[in-house]
Amino acid sequence: MCNSLAAMCNNKRTDWDQQLSKLIFAYNTSRHVTTKLTPYEMMFGRLCKLPFDLPQTTTIIEPYQYVKQLKEYLELTKRIARTQIIHGQEKSKQRYDANRTNEIYSIGDFVYFKRIGLGHKLTPKYRGPYQIIQQLNESIYRIQNPNNLYDIINVHVNRLRRFYAPQ
Repeated sequence: MCNSLAAMCNNKRTDWDQQLSKLIFAYNTSRHVTTKLTPYEMMFGRLCKLPFDLPQTTTIIEPYQYVKQLKEYLELTKRIARTQIIHGQEKSKQRYDANRTNEIYSIGDFVYFKRIGLGHKLTPKYRGPYQIIQQLNESIYRIQNPNNLYDIINVHVNRLRRFYAPQ
């Protein structure tokens, strides 16, 4: 979105706040790759209509009939979105797994593990060394801090890095 906003702004980038509503409208009325639906359609149960999209004559339906149709359409969009999201996740997993090889660690190996959620620039990204005490499945290891035997963590292999002792 930042790139789109930058493209819409003037050369000095001073009118970004005036362009924001246009960008949000464009985003909300664009079909998303994963869900194959627009956010507007997901929220309101119909495609967004602009004045030039409105027909010259309109048919008036009873309010209860409109509410019934709207509920049915919203349920349909939820099912479609859920199906498309699951399909997209499966495709992403296949692409990820195609090139991924997990490193294999043995019980007793020492490793560092990557911290998650810390955005501080000067905070170390890895903690350790920890010792592998158990392999729970092909991608999850149980590690223990050798200096604190109560510090035991289950960690995905993607967050582990082998520890090499200084020589």
